[in-house]
Amino acid sequence: MSRIEFERDSLEERLRDAIGKTLGEIDTKDVFRRTETAKKITGIAGDVVEQSLLGFPSNPSRDPDIIVDGVEVELKTTGLRRPRRRTDVRYEAKEPLTITAVSPATITDETFRTSHFWRKVEHLLLVYYEYTSPTTVPASAYRDFPLVGHDFHHFTDEEVETLRADWELVRDHIQRLKDTHDVPEEYYPTLSSALRKRLMFLDTSPKWPHKPRFRIKRAVLTNIVNKSMGRQYESIPRRITTMAVFDDELRRLTRTYVGRTVRELMADLGLEGGGGAKSLSESIVVRMFGARGRRVGNVDLFSKLNLVVKSTRLTADGANVEDTKLFPIDLVQTGEETCFEESAIHAEMNEIHFLFAIFETQVGADRLDDVFVGFKHLMLSDDLFEVELRRTWQEVHDLMAEGRLRVTTELDEHGMVRYTKRTNVPRTRTNLPKSRQYTFFLRGSGRDAKDKVLSIDGLSLYRQDLWIKGTVLSRLLNDEPYV
Repeated sequence: MSRIEFERDSLEERLRDAIGKTLGEIDTKDVFRRTETAKKITGIAGDVVEQSLLGFPSNPSRDPDIIVDGVEVELKTTGLRRPRRRTDVRYEAKEPLTITAVSPATITDETFRTSHFWRKVEHLLLVYYEYTSPTTVPASAYRDFPLVGHDFHHFTDEEVETLRADWELVRDHIQRLKDTHDVPEEYYPTLSSALRKRLMFLDTSPKWPHKPRFRIKRAVLTNIVNKSMGRQYESIPRRITTMAVFDDELRRLTRTYVGRTVRELMADLGLEGGGGAKSLSESIVVRMFGARGRRVGNVDLFSKLNLVVKSTRLTADGANVEDTKLFPIDLVQTGEETCFEESAIHAEMNEIHFLFAIFETQVGADRLDDVFVGFKHLMLSDDLFEVELRRTWQEVHDLMAEGRLRVTTELDEHGMVRYTKRTNVPRTRTNLPKSRQYTFFLRGSGRDAKDKVLSIDGLSLYRQDLWIKGTVLSRLLNDEPYV
């Protein structure tokens, strides 16, 4: 099938004219008719953009979709959401960006520059729509989602170096399996877990026996989106293009700053004012890497890594970490998911890199006198994913899918309603996973006790966040060697 060709200027004009219009308004080819008989249609937004806005049928081949001014361009339509937590980014990507299949039969005969993957990502046209619903909707409701932007995206030379390194890690892992096993197909399921900590921009999903595909991580896509809309990020002086180089930089920073107190580090790095323990440790790490600001999310590299920075005080008993909030959970979406490996919880957790700055302390000592020891770089183990995270996801999924979510009023020992102190409203609890029984648990949050922004099946409850138990993180951290 021949591919449709465009002139860049006319295509840009067509895309600009569509901004602000909903997918339903754009749908001149009646693509949404299919939603009358199907509740879920994967890629319905992309079908509308391809068939109605740009006027070409879906392209099932591995070739890039269109040709623009003589150049092959891959079109990707992707959903954005307003952030569900306080942040200064305008949008966040709803999910990772799927690129192309991981093909064990052919990938080991390719180089990066000759690969199907590179052919797909060398020239990208990203079309963005806003997923305006706070909960999961059927395919028919996509007609109300507006287009909010587009980007003819080209990765920088430094980013291409990272993509190449990630792709080669996947290719080389498959080659090793072929070299060492008579039936390498039996070992392909190890691909995602074996490389998770080593991949910087890419991952592979789902797991075998389902055919996995290369994906650009959600945090990387969020960075791309906000840059295209004018967001500025801070850079760092060192060129860091692989996770191995990132760990090398952590080792260099340890050699530079080991043995200094927090007070000395603040003076050396030009930090004034103590602030909270969390914000101070984050600022110290940002300045160590050579950025001027204080926040990890403002640094280009760190925003792509989905880096969670924490400081930990090391005592005679080892490192002690408090329960840690991870990210907001969409309860309704979780109830509608059919597979843990492809769930939003799995995708989000799969990307998080924990960076712990370890400080040695004495009992009763001022935090500013704690002494920097080094870094520990941690991603959660496969056992935690496959057992504990899956268990939490399954419980939330079942509660929502079976309509068993409950919100009850708390009573005291005399059977009287308990009230919050500041706002004097009845205290409530849910039957969602709690820290007493689960490693990963849910906890509600809001500006105050009245801030119950969720309404599900007539129940009012706080926005729910996923947390991880501090005792588990402490154990993992004490077992993890310094970088």
